[in-house]
Amino acid sequence: MENKVTFTVFIPCYGECKYLSETIKSLTDQDYELEIILCPQGETDVTEIKKQFPFLKIIKLEKPSSYKSRIFLFNKSKSDYIYFVDDDDILPKGMFKYVSQIIQKTNYLDLYRIPLKEFKNDFFNESLRDQIFSNIYSFEKKSDFIKKSFDGTYHNGIVHLFIKNCLAPDWFDVDVFQTEDRLLTYSIVNSITTDICIIDDVFYLYRKYHASHSRT
Repeated sequence: MENKVTFTVFIPCYGECKYLSETIKSLTDQDYELEIILCPQGETDVTEIKKQFPFLKIIKLEKPSSYKSRIFLFNKSKSDYIYFVDDDDILPKGMFKYVSQIIQKTNYLDLYRIPLKEFKNDFFNESLRDQIFSNIYSFEKKSDFIKKSFDGTYHNGIVHLFIKNCLAPDWFDVDVFQTEDRLLTYSIVNSITTDICIIDDVFYLYRKYHASHSRT
């Protein structure tokens, strides 16, 4: 009998977080047991969110930094794999069950990249969450992945799903803002020892709106 792949989903949040409840609801709709850790930064208040979703684990970060908040996860998560989600993302139904099957088929590689689809502002078609998956994936070498991550091919190079044990908790201690995602990607990808799996037919939904903290 195959072991079940375990995931910790980490959500750094900052500011108004007006879509955060949608993000969390898309995780609770997964029909897959997940460890979900929320990291409010600065003065961000998640009191009402905690009341709505009492099972959430909360890690407070006084100085806003998505990069720093993600580093904290290494000491806090209990799962095989870490998955980064922003507070304005939506996950399609059944995604984690499907991805876990691919992870087992591909022998637990260090890193799996999940593509995304953008939608603008509040114009969201709920049917996008009911995607039918078809087990399509490919492999890529580290050098090719890094190149595509930094030239914009892979949406500014953000890495979303990777195995926890490929990095040490104190792997890259810097305090940056504008280039956080790229530095995070480089640190993760540079540490892995296996090929990278690109899961071509799975996507998560990324909200792009002018007030998003990820846009500023």
